Amino acid sequence: MSVDIEQHSDTARVGQTRQGPWIRWAWWLVPVAAVCVLGMQWYWAHRVPDSQTWSDVIGHVTDHWQPGDGLWVTPAWHAVPWDEVEHRLRDKNAETSGIVVPVKHPLTADIIRYRRLWVVAVEPWAEEIPGMAKVATRHDFGRLIAVSLLEREYGEPTFDALAQLGSATVSRKSPDGRADRCMWASDRFRCGSQPWKEVRSRVAQVGSTRRRVIVAHAFPDKGSVILQYTGVTLGDVLEGGVGNTMWAVRHQVGSDVTYRIWVGDKEVFGVTLAPGDFSWNSFRIELGELSGKIADIRVEISADNTQWRELGFDLVSYHQRTEVSLTKPLRQVVVTSGYRPGFL
Repeated sequence: MSVDIEQHSDTARVGQTRQGPWIRWAWWLVPVAAVCVLGMQWYWAHRVPDSQTWSDVIGHVTDHWQPGDGLWVTPAWHAVPWDEVEHRLRDKNAETSGIVVPVKHPLTADIIRYRRLWVVAVEPWAEEIPGMAKVATRHDFGRLIAVSLLEREYGEPTFDALAQLGSATVSRKSPDGRADRCMWASDRFRCGSQPWKEVRSRVAQVGSTRRRVIVAHAFPDKGSVILQYTGVTLGDVLEGGVGNTMWAVRHQVGSDVTYRIWVGDKEVFGVTLAPGDFSWNSFRIELGELSGKIADIRVEISADNTQWRELGFDLVSYHQRTEVSLTKPLRQVVVTSGYRPGFL
């Protein structure tokens, strides 16, 4: 037994000898890894924008703000102190027109209504926006944040659903075909006494980000809410997007909502959204032979069960810079961006 025990002891000592270097390396690697992790945390803590940096950025923009300007922010919207942004813009009487989409790739529809665009970005490619030219030098605030001022190269939109909301006709159509007209009151259409029935423009959480959109509740059940723009001058393109508001997504009750657009008597776009769908469904429609003509644009929102079914949408028409054949037939190109919560 003693021999066996001794052999076992010798074997153990041999194993310890073989494992010794690895154990010694492990003891060194653990603190080195910890130092690296702490170093990276310190590095990024001193690189990402802090409250003072954001205050400097917001102050720079608002100090040079002019009527007709817009603000586009590319960092994730929840990383931006929006209360301070909107408070300062409110002092400039610009909060109703100044907030643009804080997403990675804006559509022309997102920016064309602004004469100048302030770009707050962490990526240099954010300054390369089709239809916008740089008119001021890039102002670097450090901590990965820079601000550039761009100017619109396109002409003004021929139609802007947000800007022209007050000139629209809004009604709610019941299943039996009766239409109740909503009344314009300062900045919104009132459709009865309940505030949730109002049709108005505001900054809302739609498509996993913040957008200025027209917000409308699909009511009544198996009926529809209809927005009619009469005598609209059409451009080469009709472009926009639609999505459920966060308020609607959080309350996943009710049925699917259908959003449809008519130009004249022709339906040119339609999409159906499930209650839990938080995507921004963007679309671009080349109007072809309709370009330059006068027509009515009608938007209709409907659902069988309208509980909590609130949509946000945007719509513009404009002339492209490139030459467009006016003999082309009406053609529709639909792009669904598919943003989900937490992914910008």
